[in-house]
Formats: sequence, C-alpha cells, structure tokens
Amino acid sequence: MAAPVKSAHPRWLLDCKSEIVQTDEWKVLTEELNQAIQQQLTESHVSKFTDLSDPEKQLFLERAAKAIKEGDVFQNFNLAASDALDKHLSNHANQRLLTTSPLETKSELVLDQAREGALGLLKSWPGNKAKLRRFFNQALPDRLRQIAWRLYLRSPKVRSLYLEQLKADPSSVMSILDLEVIQTSEALLMREPTFQELSNNTDILHAMKAILSYHHVCKKTKTSLIDTDYMLVIPFLVNLLSTTRPEQLVLESTLALLIEQYATFMSSRPIYMRESYVEDFQESMESFANRIAGMLQEKDEALTQHLQRVFSGHFAWSSAVVQGIKPLIRPMVRCLFVGYLSLDAVMYVWDQYIIGLDAPDYDIIPSMAVSVLILLRKYLLQCDSLPEMEHTLKKNAVKLTKDELMYEISYHFYQVLHIQLNSGRGAMPVLDPTQVAMPWEHWHHEMLPQRTTAQDRRQDRNYREDQRQRDRDVERDEARKMRWQEEEDRMKQRERLEKNARDEQQRLKDLLEQERQSKAKAEKKAEAEIDQLKQEIERLKQGKPAASLKPDAASLLAGSHWGRVKPSTAQAGDNLPPRQLEDPLAANAVMTDVLKDFMDGARKLQGHGPAEKAGTSSK
Repeated sequence: MAAPVKSAHPRWLLDCKSEIVQTDEWKVLTEELNQAIQQQLTESHVSKFTDLSDPEKQLFLERAAKAIKEGDVFQNFNLAASDALDKHLSNHANQRLLTTSPLETKSELVLDQAREGALGLLKSWPGNKAKLRRFFNQALPDRLRQIAWRLYLRSPKVRSLYLEQLKADPSSVMSILDLEVIQTSEALLMREPTFQELSNNTDILHAMKAILSYHHVCKKTKTSLIDTDYMLVIPFLVNLLSTTRPEQLVLESTLALLIEQYATFMSSRPIYMRESYVEDFQESMESFANRIAGMLQEKDEALTQHLQRVFSGHFAWSSAVVQGIKPLIRPMVRCLFVGYLSLDAVMYVWDQYIIGLDAPDYDIIPSMAVSVLILLRKYLLQCDSLPEMEHTLKKNAVKLTKDELMYEISYHFYQVLHIQLNSGRGAMPVLDPTQVAMPWEHWHHEMLPQRTTAQDRRQDRNYREDQRQRDRDVERDEARKMRWQEEEDRMKQRERLEKNARDEQQRLKDLLEQERQSKAKAEKKAEAEIDQLKQEIERLKQGKPAASLKPDAASLLAGSHWGRVKPSTAQAGDNLPPRQLEDPLAANAVMTDVLKDFMDGARKLQGHGPAEKAGTSSK
C-alpha cells in the first residue's frame, strides 16, 4: 500500500479551512465578492471573467477585495475565521498534550504549530511575503528566516544561468583566482573572532569558495575580490546551517540557492554600501552621512558635540561631524555589520533589512548605525582621535546584543521606520514586542478529547500507533530519497572530477610520448653521426688515403685544412716515426683536429652546398 502524501500544511489548518468554507459568513462573502467583480466587468465592458488574462484577474480580485474590506460582511467573516483558527489550533495542542505527552507546554505547542502553518502558507502563496513585515523589529525563527530570505532574494535567472554553465562546463564557474579565493576565505574564517564556529570545516570552506569564485567570474575582472565580498557571504551560510548539516552545503541544489541569494543581495545593495568607484557613490555617501549626523544630533546631543570636537582636528569645523562620520561608519556599513556585531545580532539586522527590500522608502541601515553609536557612547566619549574611535568601534561593537539593538530601534526609530516600511499599503497593526500576548478567546470553552471505556482507549491507542508508524514510514522514505539524491549528486561530482583527471592524465601521456619519440629520433641521428666519425677516424689511423673515404666524408674533408695541407707539412707528417703515431696524446690531438675540421666542413657544406649543386647542375 502506498504511503499517504504528506501535506505542506498542518492538519489543524486544513480542518480549519474545511470548517470555514461551510459557514454562512463565507457564502455571504463570496457572493459580495462576485458582485464587486461583476461590477468591474460591467464598467470595463468585459463579458466574462475568464476572458481576462491572469494579471488582469488578479487585479480585479484585489480591487474587489479592497472594495469590500471595510464592510460588515468582511468583518463578520474575519471574526468567524479567527474563531475557527483559535478553536482548531487550541484543540490540536490539547490533543498533542493528551496523546503524545510532549515535553513542551501548550503555549510552546501553539506557537510551533502556528509557525508550521505560516511556513506552509508562504510556500503555497509566496505573494504573501509582505505579511512578514509584521515581524518588524523582531528576529525571525530559523525556518521562517530561510523562507523569508528565499522569497525576497529570489532570482530564477541567476539560478538557471549558474546551473546551465555548471552543466555545460564545470570549469566555467571557477575563477582564475580560485586558489587565492579559497586561501583568503580560510584565513578570514580563522582570523575573525565572530566566525570561529565556521572555521575548520572543509564543507563550509568549499561552499564559501564556490560562491565567491562564481561571483568573481560574473564580475569579469582579473583583480582580486575585496574583503567586503568575503564578509557578506557569512550570513547566508549561517542561515542555512541553522537547519542544515555542513556536508549538505556542497550539494549542487544548495550551492545554486546560495549563489542565487548572494548575487541578488549584492545587486540590490544601496550605493553607499558599494565600492567608491561606482557612479553616484560620493553623492550617496554624503547624503548617508548627513542622515546619520542629523539623527545623532536629535537623539544624543552630548555625543554629537564630542564627535564635533574630535573630528574638528581632522576636518573643517562646519562639516566636521559629517566628514568624520564617513570613515568611522563606512567599514561597518559596507559589510552590513558583519565582523562587527555578533552573529546573532547580525542575523537580526539582516532580517530587518531583507523584509523591507520591496519598500522603496524604507532604509533601516542608518538607524542601526546610530543605534550602535548610542550604545557605545561611553567608549566613544573616552576617545580623542578618529583612529582611536575606529579601533573602539571594532573592538566593542561585538559586545552588543540583539535585544539591546531591538530596544534602541523601538525607543528611537520605531514609528518612523514602521511608516516607511508600510507606506502605500493598508493599515497594519503595530506589534509591540514587549507586550504580553492576551489569552486565546476560545480556550475557556474548548472541547477536550473524551475518554470512555478501555476498549475505546485501546482503539485510539492503536490508531495513534498506526498513524505514528505511517508518519515514520513517510519520514524514512523521504530521508532515504534525500540520501539517494545526495549520493547521486556526490557520484555526479565524483564522475566529473574523475573525467577531468583522466583527460589531464591522457594529455600528459600524449606529451610524454611525443617527447620520447623526439628524443629517440635525436639519439638515433646522433649515434649515426658518431658511428660515421668513428669509421673516418679509424681510416685516418690506418693511414688510408682520402680516396678511400665515403663520398660524404671526402667532401667534408675537402672543405677542411686537411684537404688543403701543404706538401711540406704532409711530408713531415708522413715521416713521423711509428712510435709517435701510436702515442695516445698524439692520437687524441689528431682526432680533435679531424673532428674540428670535419664540423667546419659540414657547416660550410650546409651553407654553400645547394648553391654549388645548383651550379653543377647548370653546367
């Protein structure tokens, strides 16, 4: 029997939906929604709703929903839906407490199931990612953070391009500075105190290298990457490692996700976070520094006056604060606080930045920078120079906690940032993270599971055991499929590496074979020449006349001084006593002269032979 398909939504949410669609409030709401859509069709002179394209259908639905949102019908439905959610979620938590005896409390179970429901809804309808703005000034849970980052940093074009290049030619996604990238990455993980938990792991290092190497390929430059490029990879690795084992980072699908998110983030950064040679950088940085100086003047005048006195020693008095803020804040802002704050605080800052990527008026970075300065004011007030302040900021910012930053944002900047985040949208309730949640409305009259006879309890127990076994089977099958997929990915990667190694080995063998053949030919030619020389020397020792030489040797000797020896010299050589001819030293001298003259004759023959031959043939 095939295992049941596991739904993306928890059971309590599906039961809640089944109940809501049967209520009178839902029927009345759908009727009014249909009337609003029909009115738009009439005004637009469209006969049927099906004649519209998908974007037009969505637009009509949004307009209709907005038209009835403030009416009594929608309010009644909203109350009915809230009651159903409260009841089913609470009853599900009670069932878990009664049947499985978990270690969590009911509140923890309710929050856990609510998170599962939110994750399922976001996966099914990613267009609702704007709902994540409700988490403004709150750190996202690990799994919800992964969904949020994936939705806001989604770029199918980047992912498909990387996978196509990887499939066509694995070397095309590797930088020419690949070795430098991995060495710099390893040094960074070992050097920075906030990255110690990521160091000494080859899988993490390989994933970091793959992201940065492909980033360097996309930049199409031969210059090295800057430190900021390396620092900005860290949060993406930390995000996945919260629910993923390090060895899963090197899988092809995981690397594609990391590269997609990293590339999208890098391209969406504000101009003041980028390199100084980027167009409009100076103007953007000037505006950014002015914003920070103004916010700091408003929130902490004493600290601003101290900065004025310190920076006046480096810059003009009228613009000392603005000009001094630039070198003080820029290193921290360029890497979005990575390497300055603890990883827990960095992830909170990045959550607040990412959930506002589609809000054009929202920019939380200046507020975060001012919050850091205010929290470190007691250290900054003790500094008397700009370099001393820079050192103090780098040394003490890591001591700040996520809760301290949340408090500063809530106390100084909450209302302004909330308006910027939700500008152009309908009113949303402002969530105060310090407010204690009120009790659920229906918990006081909820329906608890009934306990009857021992037989009924036994049947319920057997049913629960069967259900648990089915769930375990499904989880085991999913884990087995995941292991198979991981093994298949490893095998493909291993096959690619082995193929590259075989190709390189064959290329080396071919080169060695060519070198061996060339060497053999050279040695054979040299041996032939040596044998010929030995034969000529033997003839000379035996005193044979030059006429007995081979034609080639005779022609060579003819060009040497042996062929033109004077009669008196020849006669003197002929009259040498036999003992002197047998002397080894004399024989060696004779051989040396013969070889020298032979080589001279050969060179001359090589240089003039064709011309002489041509002359002879012409005669």
